[in-house]
Amino acid sequence: MESSSHRTNRRRHKENYITGKHATIQTVINELGSNQYLDKFGSIPAYPQPVEFHVTKVKHVTGNTGVYGIMEKGGFLPGQDKRGLSWWSLEVEDDDITAAEERFLQSLFPNRTEAQAEKQKPFLKEFTTSPAFLKSSRYGNFKFTFGLKELLHEYSRQMCNGEKPILRVYETLFYKQEIVHSVIAHSPDTHDFDQFQIFQDGGRAFEDGIIVWRPEAMSETHRYELITKKEENTVEAMNVWHPQFYVWDHLTLAFHCNPRRLLHFGKEKLADSLSACEIGKPALAAICSQADQIVAQIKRKYETDKNMSAVNN
Repeated sequence: MESSSHRTNRRRHKENYITGKHATIQTVINELGSNQYLDKFGSIPAYPQPVEFHVTKVKHVTGNTGVYGIMEKGGFLPGQDKRGLSWWSLEVEDDDITAAEERFLQSLFPNRTEAQAEKQKPFLKEFTTSPAFLKSSRYGNFKFTFGLKELLHEYSRQMCNGEKPILRVYETLFYKQEIVHSVIAHSPDTHDFDQFQIFQDGGRAFEDGIIVWRPEAMSETHRYELITKKEENTVEAMNVWHPQFYVWDHLTLAFHCNPRRLLHFGKEKLADSLSACEIGKPALAAICSQADQIVAQIKRKYETDKNMSAVNN
């Protein structure tokens, strides 16, 4: 089942979407139309493709009101999402980028020598510059970070009666410069999403706590060109004279929950997983200038509670 259309989200922003597919940039152009960013398709300086990231951590970002609500309840509710979905995004770490770089090189130069491998300088950091790779977030100053394996385990235990959740390809959203591929996770007892195809890497994500992500556009603003030196079996990132503004894509996870049932982690675990982050641009949430202090206060409070509980027991 596939369909494309547009709607207005709760922030009153227009969303163009393709249901039931993780669409390529070319498909987005064909089905949703082009704009000043997509018009550059095919003329962007060469960049690493395909690159495969094996990500083990996910994050839920919220604002000032949200962080207090999550801490008070001890877990996550779908909130304002009428579909009953709790949204998470990938937390790509430096080690993930290094490993992806090595996989790319191994695929590009399967016969390179040890000497050639030693000569190769890091380059992928120059291309992984879109908001998908930044430590900031446009959705708030407060970030809860969990291992994917732990999150899936708790979702399985609390929402699926211990069975494996089913992961499906949900949709592709397209804003002016951002492409969002979403994966939905739901209980085997829920049949509201049976029309969507199974996410092929879902089994591995559950078993190993790894989700495989293959972005098509990593940079947003392209300041480098990938130069391939075939005679040396190496590549390098070379500055371009005129940076090119382009689209970027990322992968999100949507966990289907009963609106009245909490995905519970406990306040101490939540405090451990909480950190402050800067607001990215454009900001889609109110900026909290005291985020670092609020996070420190929350951590102190629940560390104190934990110590008191240990003494009393």
